[in-house]
Amino acid sequence: SSTSSSTSSSTSSPYTIIKTLQNSPTSYSPTWLFRQAGRHLPEYTAYKKEHSTNFLQMLKSPQHVSECTLQPIRRYSNLSAAILFSDILVVPQALNISVTMPGGVGIQVPSPLKSVSEVVRMSDEIEERGVQSIVEELEYVFESVREINRKIDEEGLDVPLLGFSASPYTLFYYMVGGTSKKNQSIGSHYLKNHPSETSRLLSQLNVIVGAYVRAQVEAGAKAVQIFEALGGTLSESEFRDVCLPVLKDLAEMFKRDNGVPVMIFARGQCGFNRELEEYYDGVTIDTNYDLEEVKGLKGVVQGGFKPEILIGENNEENRGRIRKAVEEMFEKVEGGKYIANLG
Repeated sequence: SSTSSSTSSSTSSPYTIIKTLQNSPTSYSPTWLFRQAGRHLPEYTAYKKEHSTNFLQMLKSPQHVSECTLQPIRRYSNLSAAILFSDILVVPQALNISVTMPGGVGIQVPSPLKSVSEVVRMSDEIEERGVQSIVEELEYVFESVREINRKIDEEGLDVPLLGFSASPYTLFYYMVGGTSKKNQSIGSHYLKNHPSETSRLLSQLNVIVGAYVRAQVEAGAKAVQIFEALGGTLSESEFRDVCLPVLKDLAEMFKRDNGVPVMIFARGQCGFNRELEEYYDGVTIDTNYDLEEVKGLKGVVQGGFKPEILIGENNEENRGRIRKAVEEMFEKVEGGKYIANLG
């Protein structure tokens, strides 16, 4: 039988979240949060200050990455998984594209590809360098995965580590647009006006992302999350014509090469989850999607909880408000195969 069929059934896992993704019965719904590590934790701020380092510098250090990945696991005893502390833009960095984090405005590409000729040049450079040499630039990520698993064992934390990557289109968007906050029509512009050059680069990025997440799994990631973070900047027909085939190819490549589950978050395009769940072990819903729609999906669904509900002082009133929202969430998804997460 093929790897894809054995992924979901024959490999038994001790972890609830992996069992859920394998469609095995579990006694409760697993929970993890997309941004569970980092800025909201006082210990993260203190650690950064103590080591006089910034976010991008921290990502290059397996020790720093391991510490930041595991801080929320130590603090919140009911999290079902650790998520690798990293960023989606480490892949463009490996393509020699500069990435900065000026503070207060999020991570950015200050010198994006400015013309179709630069897009073509990037494709030529990728062809010349080869995928293997590009992925080797990300060895610090794989070393971090190994270090995190070493610390999980050492501290007896008993959680699986999730790896992740941006989707090819989201990477492309940053490479030509520079930021998620502006230039929201830039990807659509390239798709309409330069379809063959865009398609060539997207295909190359697909192979790179496939190799990148495969290397994370080889280093010890127990499942992988793909973030199609900026597919929502496209029209539904553009997403269907361009992103869906790429995401399908990525899932098929992943299933062929790996024996672990893979999840997808197509933010802003959750109406395509019915198609996506044909290829992915879990799909994600954003906060624009009604949680009751989970029952209409046959596979595993995660997400949908509004992050703003969690904002507020730590007092009995707010804890009660959050508890009520969580109870309502589970009432809506009752009977579905659900992983609690944000939208």
